[in-house]
Amino acid sequence: MHPLRVIWIGRGDEPFVRDGVAHYLDRIRHFQPIETVAIRPATRSARNPMQGLRKEAEALLGRLEPDHAVVLLDERGKTLNSQELARLVGQVTREQGRPMVFIVGGAYGVDDSVRRRAQWTLSLSRLTLPHQLARLVLVEQVYRALTLLAGHGYHHE
Repeated sequence: MHPLRVIWIGRGDEPFVRDGVAHYLDRIRHFQPIETVAIRPATRSARNPMQGLRKEAEALLGRLEPDHAVVLLDERGKTLNSQELARLVGQVTREQGRPMVFIVGGAYGVDDSVRRRAQWTLSLSRLTLPHQLARLVLVEQVYRALTLLAGHGYHHE
């Protein structure tokens, strides 16, 4: 089974985020291997702010392989419920046997080249979430998806 991967743009996390993410990563690993990759945000230029997005995109895209199924997290993406996310994870990782990568962009979003590479663009909420909190919500939802696929009782209807 291919490991899941979560790639994000960002510096160090607040302790509560770091602890929460570590908590859910440990839980996820009972069901499936998972890797995380943190990419340092690019320096922003007042004259050319888009240059930073392009540099981040190069770093993000350089971590992807052609067979990766890429999910971009974006506030303008499609909103799924937990069962729908579980079905997507199951379809990609189990039925298709493809490695699945979740991308959380930086504070300024992502370059269009990253959007074009993603097969799915999902939103965690209609609310705007800080990027650190989005990481925590994402790994909890991935854990929830894996428990739903395994028939565990973590998720309650």
